[in-house]
Amino acid sequence: IAKKKEQTAANAELVRQLQEARRPGVLDFVRKRLEGMKNGTIKRKGNNYTKQTLHTYTGFANILETFIKQHPFDWEDINERLIDEFVRYMENYGYMKKTINKNLAVFSAMLNTAFKEGFRFKTSVLDHFPKLHVTREDKVTEEELQALYEMPLSGKEDKARDVFLVGCYTSQRFSDYSRITERNISFHDGVGIITLTQQKTGTEVSIPILNDNLIRIFEKYDYNLPYIHNNDLNEIIKVVLEKLSESVSSLRQEMATKITLISQRMEEQNRVAFKRNEYGDILVPRYRLATTHTARRTGITLMYLSKMLDSHEMMSISGHKTESVFNDYIKISGIELATSIAKKVAKAKLEAEVKSVLLEQFGQMSAEQLAGLLELAKTGTAG
Repeated sequence: IAKKKEQTAANAELVRQLQEARRPGVLDFVRKRLEGMKNGTIKRKGNNYTKQTLHTYTGFANILETFIKQHPFDWEDINERLIDEFVRYMENYGYMKKTINKNLAVFSAMLNTAFKEGFRFKTSVLDHFPKLHVTREDKVTEEELQALYEMPLSGKEDKARDVFLVGCYTSQRFSDYSRITERNISFHDGVGIITLTQQKTGTEVSIPILNDNLIRIFEKYDYNLPYIHNNDLNEIIKVVLEKLSESVSSLRQEMATKITLISQRMEEQNRVAFKRNEYGDILVPRYRLATTHTARRTGITLMYLSKMLDSHEMMSISGHKTESVFNDYIKISGIELATSIAKKVAKAKLEAEVKSVLLEQFGQMSAEQLAGLLELAKTGTAG
């Protein structure tokens, strides 16, 4: 019996070793899964992966391949130290924090899937994936937005400005706000509503038109926005905001940001020179940080600062499914937050003072006067 048990254990170990030998390495697993996502054999909740998601996963696979060449590892080598090394690798090559966070999210998703399929590694690593804090403040303030709307422009700059403003006023991604036509716009009880299905997530959103500037922009183009390519808008809006900075000095404020790979190569070739702070981050004026996605961050931040809508209402407009992801879009400086707190406190104090005065006045009134006041209030309500 003991010999049979020993032989059974030996056979099980042999089977395990054969399975491990046939099991693909980490990069092969990622490539094979990505191929299935592209050809539709692997789906997400029954739906095909979007073009944007496939682009993100492909970018991760390419970075992982170059990382493995310099830091070879397999399943049994995956631990917290490896993840930290992967982050340092991307930082050293100048990847932006937002890109690093995306790659970490994809890496985590891939490892979760691998674990469910029987691949074994140190599972505590699944709770170790960091999220880098993105400090770029590339939103546009409400005052700057109005100045941009009133700025006299013509030609491509005029069209680029208008499309960018639509993004700010709708809080949508470029892939959505750039393709709004009259078919997306309807009016209900005098309120304009933009209804569209977001390309990235397939989420249907209904956006109330809350700004008269947005209506005037739509009317300007007969409710069919002019077409402009994403790259063209990225370039033109920087030029427009640079011109605007001549009269709006806040746009010239220098902000610290990580240097992109393209800019890094240009600097190495002495084709461009950057001003840097003591941490090595380059300093650029705010107008240089503007991109097509700045419009979405601007819209969401201004919605939040208005204090007119609750989180559910704001997320129904932006299309976010979770509050944590939605909150990442809210770009509020310490000064803005402190000002908001001060205004709340001042309002509460004023309301308390008014309440105190009213109570004092009511206390001095006779029963007849109070009855007359109550009757007057009823009459006013009925009227």
